[in-house]
Amino acid sequence: MYNHIIGATLALVLLLAGTADAAKTLVAIEGTDGPGCGTKNTPCRTISRGIAEAPEGSIVEVGPGRYGDLNANGMLDDPEEEPVSSCSVCALLITKRVTIISRLGAEATVIDAGGMQVAVLIEVPGVVLGRRKRGFTLTGAEVRGLHSLRGDVRIEGNLATGNFGTGFAIGGTGNPVIIGNVAYANEASGFFVDTSGKPLIVGNRAIANGIATGLGAIGFYIRSAGARLVKNIASGNEGPGFDLESSSEATQNTATANRADGFRIDGTGHRIHGNFLSGNGGPGLRLKHGATAFVTKNTIMGNDAGRNCGILNISENAIDAPKNYFGPAGPGANPADEICDESPGSVTLVAPVAPRAFKVRVKPAQ
Repeated sequence: MYNHIIGATLALVLLLAGTADAAKTLVAIEGTDGPGCGTKNTPCRTISRGIAEAPEGSIVEVGPGRYGDLNANGMLDDPEEEPVSSCSVCALLITKRVTIISRLGAEATVIDAGGMQVAVLIEVPGVVLGRRKRGFTLTGAEVRGLHSLRGDVRIEGNLATGNFGTGFAIGGTGNPVIIGNVAYANEASGFFVDTSGKPLIVGNRAIANGIATGLGAIGFYIRSAGARLVKNIASGNEGPGFDLESSSEATQNTATANRADGFRIDGTGHRIHGNFLSGNGGPGLRLKHGATAFVTKNTIMGNDAGRNCGILNISENAIDAPKNYFGPAGPGANPADEICDESPGSVTLVAPVAPRAFKVRVKPAQ
């Protein structure tokens, strides 16, 4: 009886393993596109074909290598490149609810747009692009590395770099989850999120975007009401590190060495707490006309070399900002940052002031 139980259990395990393998469609540079491709012995060559062969709701796993513009000639017109016929504006079009992951991560797996407007375009809900250490490098796009027309997606572990526009752009309806991605050295903003849902944006990096063009590119440009930003870093961007519209919550984020403001706040109902804002070319925190926010337990110092404004308030509102650290004996003159209330009715209430800097525990990019 014991041996029968062991045998039955082993058979069940093997059956489940086979089912899991069957639900995964494989893509590899040594593969060949054709009917039924996607198995271990006959992987597909293009990600587009892998998606076409994959069942709805399943996984497409992509091996290391280069996809899209294979010879870097700025066009998708050679054999084994992603087919232009499937998308007139993108290198890879996703119209099926699947999870697309790389086997060895973004550093080893490149999707080159070849001068198309978009490297990856998502048109349907429920898509997952990347996982922790299983994402893609998206490059060579004229407009956006990633563009999702749906908000109910998960984007994780990807790198957008060398695009002539924005790194990651997500719109539409739904509550996107954006985790552990990096937008580096794109010519426009790193992340642009404008959904009707409530995005969760955690552990991402926006680094040195817009530097080549000088167009004021923003690290994180968030226009969704109810957005939550946690443990992200914006550093060295040409524009503000974070530009937040509508109501949002920002916790444990870092904005350093951006050439404009650390945080730029527009709209009402923001909660800004526990962030590190230092060394930015503009104020650490700028409150625009009509803005309201509760600002607390942030470290705000070493910003705005010209005017030394830690907080620049032109909102015409009273802003409650207790328990922030502005530097030694701050707010005040260097080495601390000042409070700059520069419009009639703008009042920033900073008492009590924190006596020491707060630590930020940033989530590593994946």
